[in-house]
Amino acid sequence: IKALPKSDGNLNELLKWLPDVQLSDQANSSATAGEILPPDVSISGGKTYENNFLVDGLGSNNLLDPAARSVTDPNSIPGFPQGLFLNAALIDHVTVYQSNIPARFGGFTGGVVAAQTKDPGPHFNGDVSFATTRDAWTSFHIDPAKAAKFKQSADSEKEPRFEKYRAGCTLNI
Repeated sequence: IKALPKSDGNLNELLKWLPDVQLSDQANSSATAGEILPPDVSISGGKTYENNFLVDGLGSNNLLDPAARSVTDPNSIPGFPQGLFLNAALIDHVTVYQSNIPARFGGFTGGVVAAQTKDPGPHFNGDVSFATTRDAWTSFHIDPAKAAKFKQSADSEKEPRFEKYRAGCTLNI
């Protein structure tokens, strides 16, 4: 897990290297560089909201509608398939089940992502991290006919202006 490249440091980025796991294509779009949600995960071609996400054996699926995506419709509040966005630095190991899933897992029709967090170590230690990115550091190559529409975008799939910060502190006692 330590050796895998990570841009946002979330659980879903660890999964993209596994066979039969596919992340949303929008996760690689330069137009959504300011996005803070992790990419949707499809296991063996299933819908992204059909998976069961577990952290230390506890379900972390979202109770809001994970298929809703409209932020302007008050009757369809958007959710996300996961209710907890776990930092990859806290994960000891991840097991992904795509078929022949043990009977102890239930309440889903897709795959299972079971993450185990790290146990405390024998020595007192910790770390502090900070990461940032912003549109000023980015260069967009846009069709001149669509440039004005892109720069005035209020659509979450086109983010011409953004600042994104991520800070963390881990203390092992």
